[in-house]
Amino acid sequence: MALDSEFAEHSALLQREAALYASGSEAQNRVLDLELRAQERYQDQVKNLTRQALDAQARDYVTFGNAITGAFNSQLHGCYPARKLGILLSRTRSRTC
Repeated sequence: MALDSEFAEHSALLQREAALYASGSEAQNRVLDLELRAQERYQDQVKNLTRQALDAQARDYVTFGNAITGAFNSQLHGCYPARKLGILLSRTRSRTC
């Protein structure tokens, strides 16, 4: 995923920059804070992308379930999908869908 590689590159740059400064110095702490904020943004982006993917998958399952339910109910009521497509079926009893 492009997001992963972009975050890894950015994190590596910040770690290298932090290593340039004395341990515990204000400059190193500033860079480490930047890295922490970048990691939080990355996690938020991953969470949002995951939520979007799960929402899309849930919509697909609902659509699939509705199609199965509709087909099942049509068979129970004697309505065939072919009639919905405009194909006339000869039937002894008249029932509208």
